[in-house]
Amino acid sequence: MAKSPSPSTADYLQPWFKEGNVILVADEKCFRVHRDILSSYSHIFEDMFLCPQPSGAGSDTEESIDGCPVVRLPDAASHVQIALQAMYDRGYMNGFTYPMPFSVLTAFLRLGEKYEIKTLYNEAKARLAKCYPSSVTDLTSAKESMKNSLTGSDPHHFRVINVAREVGLLSVLPAAMYLCLLECPPQTISDGYETSDGHCSLSPANQSVCIAVQDSLASLRRQSFQWLGASQFARLQSHRSTRNACSDKPECLSGAHTILTELFFRTSLVDPLADWREDWDEHFCDNCSVVARRQYGEARVALWASLPRIFGLGQSWTELEQNERKFDLEIDSSDT
Repeated sequence: MAKSPSPSTADYLQPWFKEGNVILVADEKCFRVHRDILSSYSHIFEDMFLCPQPSGAGSDTEESIDGCPVVRLPDAASHVQIALQAMYDRGYMNGFTYPMPFSVLTAFLRLGEKYEIKTLYNEAKARLAKCYPSSVTDLTSAKESMKNSLTGSDPHHFRVINVAREVGLLSVLPAAMYLCLLECPPQTISDGYETSDGHCSLSPANQSVCIAVQDSLASLRRQSFQWLGASQFARLQSHRSTRNACSDKPECLSGAHTILTELFFRTSLVDPLADWREDWDEHFCDNCSVVARRQYGEARVALWASLPRIFGLGQSWTELEQNERKFDLEIDSSDT
């Protein structure tokens, strides 16, 4: 067993257990841990520990530090430290009691996917699912969940989009990309922007998709509100039974025009997936209000269903979920 020079104490990071039987090295930082604990979380670690780790190119001798075998990982030391802390302390970021820092979420996703650590991967996935749901009915509450579930991301969702695509978490991307396009200036999508911890930009693949789709956002808006047009709304008024008939056609038609004008000419930001606004009911009679709510709801659901296709991620939400299940099934099969 070839001995490596003992690192300085500054290179010994927590977790560091004197009785540990393996030293992980990442970015020349060392963690002394237990093979059995890591193996219980990841069969990849288990297999790795069974293979001798050569001390260098062309050497068959196993590397050691202070008599303890060494396994070198090509990962960021900060990510390794976060993952190890979580595996040793299951109270570490477990559940939704506290917001999860984005650095923790990234470590959980990247190392969870790479080493098939299902517990960490699924915890991070659950956080993102609350913030970027696959159901339109959860979209409004998700915006509030972002404040309580995740900290340290960027306001335009670039980092979430990048890491989600990197680890194949496709179901997060439609909502994240939609919110990005809704809130982010086109120039920022192209050039990125500065944050307190450096420049933030979309990956080339994500940038290409967002640039291609942002020009279509105006048509997406029209798709959700086209029923407010004069001819379409008049048709809605005429194709109804006497019991559900409009009680004031000119007034309700004027109300539809008022809402359309407010949305597209008096505001700069129109969210076609937003909830129905209660004040819109004031522009319609009771029967027309019921019809208008139904029309808006149907258009909203249809638009949401089309997001995976619009962003080039698949033909349906079901297809995205099936692709994600492959990772879970692979890990489940490796545990048997």
